[in-house]
Amino acid sequence: MITLKGLKRASLQRIFDQAALHLLTQNRQSLSKKLKGASLCRYRNDDGLKCAVGCFIADDEYHPSMEGQSSDDITVKFNINFYRKLLLGELQLLHDMHKPHVWPEKLKELAKKHNLKFSKKNLTR
Repeated sequence: MITLKGLKRASLQRIFDQAALHLLTQNRQSLSKKLKGASLCRYRNDDGLKCAVGCFIADDEYHPSMEGQSSDDITVKFNINFYRKLLLGELQLLHDMHKPHVWPEKLKELAKKHNLKFSKKNLTR
């Protein structure tokens, strides 16, 4: 499993594959409890769910103060390069802005945009 500490050495394909497998397996958004009718996306929520970037944050790397920070803020101290940050940001937006039933199509589009491969049947643990 790739963690924040290992992101700078991981290929874009491996990063994409881990996030895609996580999202499609979990098949639910990681949201906070509703406050005044609104839910906020969380790296980790109280039900144990993780978002697209949250699946890269190991237990020893996580701190609740990360919640509310952008993925750029989270990755800056780990020296993650521009292309990895870009992909992580787009995976995060996919999680935050779309319901799970459209994730396969959105992942396919994202893979094409970044010249990556995507096939649900090829995603394995």
